[in-house]
Parts: sequence; structure tokens; C-alpha cells
Amino acid sequence: MHFFARKGQIVVTDLILGSLVFVVAILAFYRAEVNLQEVASRELADVQLEAGIVADALYSRGYPPAWTNATVTDMGITENSRVNVTKLAQLRAMQYNQTRNIFRTKYDYYFYYEQNDGPTWIDAGVQEGIGKPGVNSTNILTVENPEQLARIIRFVIYNGAPHRMVVYVWKP
Repeated sequence: MHFFARKGQIVVTDLILGSLVFVVAILAFYRAEVNLQEVASRELADVQLEAGIVADALYSRGYPPAWTNATVTDMGITENSRVNVTKLAQLRAMQYNQTRNIFRTKYDYYFYYEQNDGPTWIDAGVQEGIGKPGVNSTNILTVENPEQLARIIRFVIYNGAPHRMVVYVWKP
């Protein structure tokens, strides 16, 4: 009998140790998963913040108020809710990385104007919007496959008609 009692104690001890290892592994997995979700949540909040900054900058008149490509420190293209087409043309003429530096964003961006029937082309069928080369309103998800993506809309008057200015900012 004494022999069986020891075997039973060994089985119970193995069961307790096995259960303990299992519980520790589950807790470690859960903690790692929660940490990953917190990091992703912080990154999304950061992308959303930068999208707001870029949208607000575009919605402003910029600095100096009559900026040119040589003098711009804060890029804005809207005055009294109306898009200044001269400033828009100057923005279009700038290199993408230069504009990112002026916007002070570490993320990629793209913006365009739209009405209910779809995007309004800035340059008659040549250029839909402004931002990262190769991106447009329909391919941003497939071309870029962004990890985090924020979309901000501001209402403006463009070419004498109400439009939505749609601003995308994303983390590649």
C-alpha cells in the first residue's frame, strides 16, 4: 500500500505543477496581447492627431499669409473657408517630402476635394489630389496597405462650390 500512496502523491504533484505552468503561460500570453493592443491604440491615436494637424494646417491660410514656396513656414491653402487656388498651385508644385517637412509629420498623407458625385479633379483629369505619389482616393488601401489610417473631413468652398476636403494620414 505504501508504494501506491507515493505514486498518488507524485501524480497529484505533477498535476499541480502542470496546472501551474499552464496558468503562468496563459497569463504571459494575455499580458503580451494586452501590451500589443495598447501599442496599436497609441499608434492610432498618434496618427489621428497628426491627421488633425495636417487638416488644420491645410484649412488655415498658412504663414506668412502670402506665402510662396520660398517663404512658407506653415502651409495653409484656405482663407475664410475658401480654397486659395494660387496657394493650391504652389503646393502642387512642391516635392512631397518637402511638404511633409513643412507639415511636420512623420506619416504619409494625401488629400483631395469631393462632392456627392465623387472627387473633384484639381487639374482636369491629371491630378485628383495632393500627397504621396501613386496614391489616390480609390487605391490608398491597396497600394499602401496602411497599418494605421486616419481620415479627416473639412468643408470648404472650392471653385465657388461647396466641397469636402478629405485628408488621409497613415502609418505605412
